[in-house]
Amino acid sequence: MKKTTALVLLMASSLTVLAGAVIAPALPGLRQSFSTVGNVDLLSRMVITVPALGVILGAPLIGRLIDRQGRRRALVGGLLVYGVGGCSGLWFGSLPLILLGRLVLGVGVAAVMTASTALIADMTSGESRSHWLGMQAAFIGGGGLAFLTVGGWLADISWRWPFAVYAVSFLLVPLTLMAVKPDSGHGIGPRQLGILPRRAWLIYLAAFLSMVIFFLGPVQLPFLMDQNLEASPRSIGLALGMMNVAISCGSLTFSRLQRRLGSRRLLMFTFLMMSPGLALIGWLPALAGAMGGIMLFGLAVGWLMPNLNLMTSNLVTEAQRGTALGNLNTGLFMGQFASPILIVPMLRAGLSLNQVFLWGAAFSCLVALSAFLICGRGSHPMCPAPPSEANHQKT
Repeated sequence: MKKTTALVLLMASSLTVLAGAVIAPALPGLRQSFSTVGNVDLLSRMVITVPALGVILGAPLIGRLIDRQGRRRALVGGLLVYGVGGCSGLWFGSLPLILLGRLVLGVGVAAVMTASTALIADMTSGESRSHWLGMQAAFIGGGGLAFLTVGGWLADISWRWPFAVYAVSFLLVPLTLMAVKPDSGHGIGPRQLGILPRRAWLIYLAAFLSMVIFFLGPVQLPFLMDQNLEASPRSIGLALGMMNVAISCGSLTFSRLQRRLGSRRLLMFTFLMMSPGLALIGWLPALAGAMGGIMLFGLAVGWLMPNLNLMTSNLVTEAQRGTALGNLNTGLFMGQFASPILIVPMLRAGLSLNQVFLWGAAFSCLVALSAFLICGRGSHPMCPAPPSEANHQKT
């Protein structure tokens, strides 16, 4: 894969973290601005997660379209839709309209994430694929640091200004047209696509559960810091940015760790490592304790995304890859969308945000234990097998 092509694809991938995280520092201000709206606590949190609904609805169809019509076309179209939907929060004057714009943003995210990952997988194989998928996750984490920091600064001015950051996607359109060669898809019909392996559905389940746990960070952490530490939007943005630094650090070590442990063991280890990070955030009220938990939590998440993408890409043929990755993104974003919906009843029942993070730590341990019991020895028929390069891959 050429360096210029790789750079453009990595930059496009980094936009996916903006779907929710860049708005996180503005959530307290947005909630205050719409304080008279019914269910504002839930709706303000859903500003982050409604793009997930757009991905849930769009990713399966977009994945199949990518397999039949081509990756680059979907990537360019996704960048345009992403920019329009993301920037809509600058001028929409009601919370329902803002949520509608976020839904359109999610459709763009589905196209950008699926197409960019499929292109990286198509152009690489073996250790090279593991390396570049790790680099993709590192760019997502690095983009999170830069954009979250900017989002925190802009949120100090107004809760609306972080929405302007989404315009960066328009700049990537001409770069994509220049750096990525056009492709015509595989020219296959639905019947020729074939059935995805059963093992793929276990990967999708792991993706769903991982995002339910992960989105405790960008969704609930701003409110925890605002209530317990009286943190400013800039401080919240910096804290979430540091989480993305940790994600990048974990992603940069992914390829080496995956070679030593294998994808299955690394997946179990990831859930196990997320637990103490969440426990530290919920248990220690001081900023230093929360930052320690954030860094540990982010490190584990840095292994998660490239591992799920690698397992999915290696499990299917190139002709099925767009469909399989689209389904994976559906599982990921179903978890993101479900996370605040599952948490709000806990808050209404009287649990504090600190207790919610402690329950998240316990749930992460439970998922790790379940994965070990099912896949610890690789004997379960639904357990993802070790990566195989038997598919027809490009080198």
